[in-house]
Amino acid sequence: MAASGEVLLCYVLPEVRFRGAGKAMLQAIELWTAASGTFELKLESTRTALAFYRHNGFQSYGPVVTFAGMDGQPMAKRVMAHE
Repeated sequence: MAASGEVLLCYVLPEVRFRGAGKAMLQAIELWTAASGTFELKLESTRTALAFYRHNGFQSYGPVVTFAGMDGQPMAKRVMAHE
């Protein structure tokens, strides 16, 4: 789920982890974002998902934020309409 250049949710079932489903969803979000005229995608990653987002080209920026007892690392990536 994404809105206004921000990934709000990107989760897959545990049984499909490491099979490309998350990467495919993230690529679709990136293309949709760029097609809508926004060329930077932001998110707040959990510790568990940091490696996934880094592997997919996101970079950390700013300090970790805490909301409802969970830490989130702000991350961003430039996206293009046709990758």
